[in-house]
Amino acid sequence: MTEQSFDERLVEDMKTAMRAHDEVRVSAIRFLRSAAKNRQIELGHPLTDAEMTDVIRKQVKQRQDAVDQFRAAGRQDLAEKEQADLQVLQSYLPQQMDRQAVEAVAREVIAELGASGPADMRRVMPALNARLQGRADGRTIAEVATALLRKS
Repeated sequence: MTEQSFDERLVEDMKTAMRAHDEVRVSAIRFLRSAAKNRQIELGHPLTDAEMTDVIRKQVKQRQDAVDQFRAAGRQDLAEKEQADLQVLQSYLPQQMDRQAVEAVAREVIAELGASGPADMRRVMPALNARLQGRADGRTIAEVATALLRKS
């Protein structure tokens, strides 16, 4: 999917949300389109699929951090709003792998590299991130790799 068709999809989704009076979805899509446009201006070219996915991931991470901060501050109302935005944004990301699937791939990478302990984390993470690019959360990847390297 090219940037143009992805943007067209966002515009259509926003129109549908406006007709349905779904303010949460409209707001989340507007922020996403704005972030994508800013990134496009930064790079000076239309966004590729990978670049658009990176923009979405960055927005998801920001929302997750905001939810955590609002909950820590006792602002459940704001945390719920951010959580709703988060769900809309996640719907545009590729399907994420579950922890077991990440573990299976991590075991393969560790075996291929001959990694034998926590000291090999610097070798394992780049290979693992490349293999799982876009299909798993970085935090989950790091947790799984750390746990497996400690066991070996």
